[in-house]
Amino acid sequence: MESRSTSFLSDESGAITVDWVLLTALLMALTLAVMGTIATGSKNATETMSSNMASRAMITTF
Repeated sequence: MESRSTSFLSDESGAITVDWVLLTALLMALTLAVMGTIATGSKNATETMSSNMASRAMITTF
């Protein structure tokens, strides 16, 4: 019984799965953070461009 317990505790075959799960979770969190930053920046740029274009007079004659 003691050899089975020792064998079970020293077996590291499932440790790589935990590593990949943590790495994937970290990568997804980083991706979401970057996407949030880009979305906020592009929204601000779009709103600024829209207000600038709306405040300009459009010339309709040539």
